[in-house]
Amino acid sequence: MNFETVANQYLNELESGSNPRRPKTIAAYRSAIKCHLTPRFGTTPLAELATQNNRVLKELVKELRVKYKPASIRLVVTLAKQVLESPKNENGLPLFPMQWSADFIDLPVIANQKQPTVTPEQVQSVVQEGPDAVLYTFLSASGLRISEALALLKEDYADGTVHVRQGKTPNAARHVDLAPPIAAIMDKIACDTKPGARIFRTHLTTLRERIRVPGFHSLRRFRESVLQRSECRNLLINAWMGHRDPEMSSRYGKQLLADVTFRKHWAEKVGMGWETKS
Repeated sequence: MNFETVANQYLNELESGSNPRRPKTIAAYRSAIKCHLTPRFGTTPLAELATQNNRVLKELVKELRVKYKPASIRLVVTLAKQVLESPKNENGLPLFPMQWSADFIDLPVIANQKQPTVTPEQVQSVVQEGPDAVLYTFLSASGLRISEALALLKEDYADGTVHVRQGKTPNAARHVDLAPPIAAIMDKIACDTKPGARIFRTHLTTLRERIRVPGFHSLRRFRESVLQRSECRNLLINAWMGHRDPEMSSRYGKQLLADVTFRKHWAEKVGMGWETKS
């Protein structure tokens, strides 16, 4: 299983999977992989690249810095990471999980990068009406990425907790506990969903055509801001959001994450950042 083979499988999945990317996005990804990654890693087995981990990308970044802007370099590195971690085992986890270090790789920073956010008033508006109001409600109250939300099956939700089985990073596989108001909404949706079916069945392309926020990720940033303004432990914030964090290496801290009562207490205490109408 070499890099080129896996890269083609990865692109085909993005193009024809349950939530396909836009044609322009796929074209950009194919071009970046063909120009910068396949020539360098194409015939190399993934198992060999996995043993090199960050060293795989360090020299690549050094070469790209000579000619390309930070945004282009970061795209190439992101694609390399996602291809390397795309093969999954029977549990939906990466066959070759890796720990990335932006500092070691010397990944450039994008100056003045736009990261759209939403206010509580904007969230209040989009969750009250419209065909996608329930999805907006869930995204703003859970912090899930749009791809993670659309991949959820009936079996991935139970008793106020969402099980994200896989995502953009190894840490994306996680349990996310919901505040009672959104848990009540999810209880009803899950009850009306057939076994094995997706909870949110609207196609990503359709959602993009009628989007009412400045990007779905703005709702994830909103949830992060709500959590950060609360007294919630960083341990839980990083776990719920699926972040990489050195604190997570503490086995004593990790023990708390197995305490469902502890997690649900904080999910209720933090709330959603906006008020539901009674």
